[in-house]
Amino acid sequence: GYIDNTLTQIEIREYIRSQVAGGIPLEIVRSSAKEKFVGSQHDYVDNVFEKGTVLFPFIAEVNKHRDDMGEYESVQMGFNIISRDAQDKLDKRIRDLLGSDLVEEWIRDPLKKIWEKHCADRGQERANEAAKERHFQEEVQIDRNPGYRSADDSSL
Repeated sequence: GYIDNTLTQIEIREYIRSQVAGGIPLEIVRSSAKEKFVGSQHDYVDNVFEKGTVLFPFIAEVNKHRDDMGEYESVQMGFNIISRDAQDKLDKRIRDLLGSDLVEEWIRDPLKKIWEKHCADRGQERANEAAKERHFQEEVQIDRNPGYRSADDSSL
């Protein structure tokens, strides 16, 4: 029935997450999940992997470095990797990661902090650029319009 199927899907997701977190290569996890969960679940296994193209490499990377770097630093490294090629899609990627049941709690909290700091830094950069642009515009105005000069101004 439907409930069995939902439970199986939760089991599949948990199985995949734990295997990926354990550092097992994605293709091996995918084929072993298909051996473990047979038949009608194959499409679901494929679906989880197709939706997890950012998620699984991130989880694998973060778990790989957790012991030698510590939790926050390993999440920072994972964040750096996914943000490198995705400025325009980054908001969505982070929301997807934070919203996924496949992302463990120990990853979620540092990721939220790193994301908030990233957004604040980005906001600051934009503010600085806007201030530079305003300053430049003001200088251009001054050059074009040096101000009122009296008739007896000897520099004319």
